[in-house]
Amino acid sequence: MYERILVPLDGSGLSEQALPYVNLLGKSLHARIELLRVYGTMSIGIGNNRDQAREYVNDIKGRLEADGLGVSAAALEGNPASLIVSEAQRGADT
Repeated sequence: MYERILVPLDGSGLSEQALPYVNLLGKSLHARIELLRVYGTMSIGIGNNRDQAREYVNDIKGRLEADGLGVSAAALEGNPASLIVSEAQRGADT
């Protein structure tokens, strides 16, 4: 049925409210969870944005793995809407 669940996160508490449902669905469907955090491009502090985004998704990844889920995490730079759609389509091709 479903092999993966793409979970875009923006770093807010509001986006994290989806995580209990992701946990439940992941376990029920035996689906892999794919966390995605997209960060914007800035001329100053790009490394910090990338590092913070990676740290953020890896923290959530660790929590979900501790619950027994298969999880991957990615932090990508660019336009959030475009990258989320691109990631969702990538999964549809497999």
